[in-house]
Amino acid sequence: MLRPRDIKNHKFKSSFRGYRKDEVDKFLKEVYLDYQELYVENLRLLEENGDLRIEVEDYEAQAQYLEEAKKMANKVMNATNECVKNKYAEAQSAVIKMLDKAKKDADGIIDGAYSDSKTIIRNAEKEAFDKADIILNAVKEESAKINAANDELIKKYMRMKQRIMMLIDAEAKIMSEGDKFVFENDEE
Repeated sequence: MLRPRDIKNHKFKSSFRGYRKDEVDKFLKEVYLDYQELYVENLRLLEENGDLRIEVEDYEAQAQYLEEAKKMANKVMNATNECVKNKYAEAQSAVIKMLDKAKKDADGIIDGAYSDSKTIIRNAEKEAFDKADIILNAVKEESAKINAANDELIKKYMRMKQRIMMLIDAEAKIMSEGDKFVFENDEE
């Protein structure tokens, strides 16, 4: 490719019936100036093209990062859901076992009381029901604690999900605005 200085420095041989030197020089000067402007613009566009390629690579890296973050968020959400399900199942099983034990304990107390006198029966029944109330209250308290822990896990899950979605939305917005900037510059 010719460079502007090649045009400027080119010398023509003169001949007897050749072109007029001042017209040729004037025309070459115009060609030189136009060519120099095009040459500089071409260099600028090549550099801009390289910069845009670097930006595209950056956006592709950001997109990959967001995809990985999305996958990680899904894994965390799935693990959290599984953990909540397991804790809830364990809590239900524990409550059922406690209720069964309470019932068996109450039945044993009642059976033992019938073998004694009516007074012992009355005292035993009272004691059995008192113990059953205590056990049921303990079960209710334990159930309330488990439900509170479950609610807290769900709240944490929702906060984590919201933060991840906000991060993904923010990154997507940044990428979208970056694309808008790139396309606006391309139109110019």
